[in-house]
Amino acid sequence: MRPSVRQASTGDARAIAAVGRRSFMAAYAESTSPEDLHEHVAQHFTVAAVRAAMADPACRYLVAEIDDRCAGLAKIRHGSSPDSVPGDAAIEIQQLYVEPSFQRRGVGEALVSVTRQVATDTGAEGVWLSVWEDAGWAVTFYEARAFRAIGKADFRVGKTLYRDLLMWLPVRNGSS
Repeated sequence: MRPSVRQASTGDARAIAAVGRRSFMAAYAESTSPEDLHEHVAQHFTVAAVRAAMADPACRYLVAEIDDRCAGLAKIRHGSSPDSVPGDAAIEIQQLYVEPSFQRRGVGEALVSVTRQVATDTGAEGVWLSVWEDAGWAVTFYEARAFRAIGKADFRVGKTLYRDLLMWLPVRNGSS
């Protein structure tokens, strides 16, 4: 079954927090201390943290579902972007996580597709994100969807510092 994607409501906060927590821990467990990992998860993947983000008019969550279960999420944001991001109007994918048991079922693809459509519908020039440069599976996923690296940035999880690639996907003609 193909995933369906919709805008999340506050009633989805518990499922979003759980999928985000499990997915983040699976991605970073081998490279981050347990203390740093748990601190980050406690800051970003609790029901309260998700609801606070939902209250921000610049942010929204998309939920991908398969068989009425939350299979993945994307947290997208309108607002400022690093200097290396082309143009003045862009949407950031702040989080894109797929429940481990739903990986390789088109969930990430569906979330990127809907995010791209949101960018087009809102007049954005493109979509940007940061992705850990050592997460080869994630970099390859984004490159296969026409994102290209445009810079680097630091990303901190507790005391652990990671290097992220900044990636860009133009959605309007003339966007670099």
